[in-house]
Amino acid sequence: MDKALDINLQRFTTHKLFAGLLVVCFFWMVYVKIYSVEMYDPETSKLPSIGRAKNATHVSPFEKWIVVTSIHPPTDDVKYLAQLPGWRVVVVGDVKSPANWSYQNCDFLSIGRQELLNFKITDSLPYKSYARKNLGYLYAILNGAKFIYETDDDNRPSDNLEGFIYTPKTPGLMYAGKKLFNPYQHFGQSTLWPRGYPLTKIGAVNNRSYWLSSSWTSPTIQQGTVNGDPDVDAIFRLTRKSATSPLNVTFDSHAPPVLVPQGVFSPFNSQNTLFHERAFWALLIPTGTTFRMCDIWRGYWAQRLMWEIGDRLAFFPPNAHQNRSAHSYMEDAEDEKDMYFQTDFLIDFLTNWTCPSSMTFFQCVLKLTSDMADKHFWKSEEIDLTSRWLEDLLELGYPEPTRVIEVLTLSENETLKLEDYNVLHYDIFQHETRLINVTLMPVEQKSPQVADFDMQDSVSQQAFESLSKICPNITKLVNGPIDIFYSQYYYDILLVIVFNKPGFYYNVRYLDALYGDIFPNIIYCGDNAAQFMEQTKNLGKQFSFIEEPLDMGIVGYICAIRAIEMNFNVKGFLIMGDDVLFKHWTFLNITKEHFWTTFEGTRTFINVTESNHSWAGWKGKAGKPAFDKTMEDLNSNKNVPQYINNTSLFLDSIWNFTGQRGIIEASLSDLYYIPAAKRIQTSWYMTRFYKNHFFSEIAVPTVVRGLETKKGMILINGSSLWGGARSRPFKFYSKVQHFFHPMKISNSATLLDVCNVYAPDVLRYSFGLTLSNNTVV
Repeated sequence: MDKALDINLQRFTTHKLFAGLLVVCFFWMVYVKIYSVEMYDPETSKLPSIGRAKNATHVSPFEKWIVVTSIHPPTDDVKYLAQLPGWRVVVVGDVKSPANWSYQNCDFLSIGRQELLNFKITDSLPYKSYARKNLGYLYAILNGAKFIYETDDDNRPSDNLEGFIYTPKTPGLMYAGKKLFNPYQHFGQSTLWPRGYPLTKIGAVNNRSYWLSSSWTSPTIQQGTVNGDPDVDAIFRLTRKSATSPLNVTFDSHAPPVLVPQGVFSPFNSQNTLFHERAFWALLIPTGTTFRMCDIWRGYWAQRLMWEIGDRLAFFPPNAHQNRSAHSYMEDAEDEKDMYFQTDFLIDFLTNWTCPSSMTFFQCVLKLTSDMADKHFWKSEEIDLTSRWLEDLLELGYPEPTRVIEVLTLSENETLKLEDYNVLHYDIFQHETRLINVTLMPVEQKSPQVADFDMQDSVSQQAFESLSKICPNITKLVNGPIDIFYSQYYYDILLVIVFNKPGFYYNVRYLDALYGDIFPNIIYCGDNAAQFMEQTKNLGKQFSFIEEPLDMGIVGYICAIRAIEMNFNVKGFLIMGDDVLFKHWTFLNITKEHFWTTFEGTRTFINVTESNHSWAGWKGKAGKPAFDKTMEDLNSNKNVPQYINNTSLFLDSIWNFTGQRGIIEASLSDLYYIPAAKRIQTSWYMTRFYKNHFFSEIAVPTVVRGLETKKGMILINGSSLWGGARSRPFKFYSKVQHFFHPMKISNSATLLDVCNVYAPDVLRYSFGLTLSNNTVV
């Protein structure tokens, strides 16, 4: 009897457990049906299958979308965003947002409308959370986005978002330093650091080495620096911000953008950032962190994953302004606490993290999300959020990127080496680009302090002191400090000083004294970077330098090409030989919108059909043979980019200047100016001549005449000396001339003349001083 009861009890228990299991399975199937999400399994790394695209009602497709969150009525900054040509704005609301929020060219996503979109990620997003911005990203993708610009409702772009790169390829600089890159140092704020930068590294200085290429694959995530109150952490604001006035930081607006390579980390935020379609997967704002950490942790997560697909991050000069609302910095510090103590560990973890080669890219995304949760960098809820996000992307038809073959990582003090940098090889071998070594020194900007002390000398005082270093006796000509207005005419011009021969780099001492304070942006160019560094190492400062073979100056115009490719944000480029004495005060009323040339009065006309012209350069390989090959290329009008349009117009302009088809000019090209409006065309045409190793004295005037009109050309007057006249050039010095050539200042007799004649003219005409004496020595 007892045995029968025991058997029956066992059967009853078994049935009960089976029934309970059925109930559990039923509710599990309901859950999966409702939420359509599969749990992430680190072993199998399966993703949900691709579903159909969303059928929700949406607006006409736009390729360019701006995504912001707001709980306020339309702010002035949002209204400004809404009027940017070619862009559509989506504003993601929250529970505190006005129900009647509306503004032209804006789509407002109220809580109710967010639910109607039926994205799987919606139920994973808490209310009163910055992460609801994720719905705005998906909404933009649903409505045809190819580019998404993310920002906040208190940020205002200053350039209509035209400074970012939208083309598939771009010339420019890539950082070639160590494991961490501080973008604020690159843009002239050496004592600032962005929110999320490791506190243990804020005293470290960026390596100043870069690689220059004419054709990088464009960065798919691009962040612009922000003037005003930029994105710094609470520690900075508590220790460096005045309690009585807002931050008013300015970054160097003329500095070139910089790409961050694989193996290097740099924090970026969600406040002034452009994403290309290929990087839309990286838009995901996490929910498993504090508000002040969410976009920073996302940035590090995204960077490590970008290496898996060969993509890059880039930083740009200031293109927006932010006026930050007053709030508690102590509360910010509390919110950022884990960021202060965990960033170093996160970077080390990401550096050593790997994804099995058998996994697809999205499986790697899920794996890294899970691994970061296991290490407690964020909460485990991030796994479910990421899975839903990826499924939403797939259902919208978003293409999953393909992984590259190999990923490079760097140890703590290791510096990038070109030969080991696998990702760069994709550009080099597919597009035949050659990387140029560049040293770039930032132009330091005024640093914010708790107490606003202006300890800097005026530009005019600095220029006077620099000049007095090579001409100490000029101090006898001036009584008291130099405290007058000094023209900033050259502040937005890049001066490129070309050394045809490497043996004269010690002249930098004199060139810097003459021009270093007049031109904030100077870059030297020559054959040998190591020799340049050696000959300038004792001058108390470093200098920017482009290393490029010039073949004794035959192709010296390659320096102009490389300077243009660096993408400086300037009005124009002044190209000058190291042996030119430039009278900068004579140019202050000359327009920056047209070419400046020195060709008149020094030119030789050449009939291109003649092989034996008297001008010696025409007879060699860099003369007629190179010209004929270049003309053959231009006349074919093949592989001409859209911004060039038609090379026949260029050729017609050349013949218009000389007055006869088939007649060109050879002339000195030691001083000329290229307006920024014509920089891309100038670079393209000069590159055509450079590829055939064509003589500078014909290539430069030919390109300039092909791109400028007779009416627009600015002809500058100067002395070009030959023969014995070069031994004492100042016998031919004239106050009305713009320049003097050639002249090596290191020659003791010439330096004496510079101090006795040129330096006093600087004081008179640049500083407007009445001198106490006309003789220095």
